[in-house]
Amino acid sequence: MSMESTAWTQLYSVMNATQDRRPLARDTLRRVGAFARPHRRRITQFVLLRVATALLAVPAVGR
Repeated sequence: MSMESTAWTQLYSVMNATQDRRPLARDTLRRVGAFARPHRRRITQFVLLRVATALLAVPAVGR
């Protein structure tokens, strides 16, 4: 079995796991927000660039 097929098999099993997932606690989200606050500008730029990249890649997939 190739390394690639092993990775895909593991990814598939993780994605289809039937474990119950807990929602994130409000306190956890506040802590993450506090850590991210000084980096808001970079995070915003990153998200906007990722969206733009995804939009530009969509027409290329249909070719």
